Amino acid sequence: MLNITKLEKIAKENGKSFSYLSEKVLHRYRTYLKDVKSNNAKIDDESIETLANALDTTFEYLTDQT
Repeated sequence: MLNITKLEKIAKENGKSFSYLSEKVLHRYRTYLKDVKSNNAKIDDESIETLANALDTTFEYLTDQT
């Protein structure tokens, strides 16, 4: 399960907004990650892996497995 707080922190450190990550990295609608944060949308492991790669981190870090 995605730790949205860690995602927000690392995205900010990398100068990337949730809108950018949603549209340009995940190819989803602009507010997708905001919807994930508010539990109005689900995110799959493949998308978490894609985000991890784009932010130069690991799937394990974003899902509290480290």
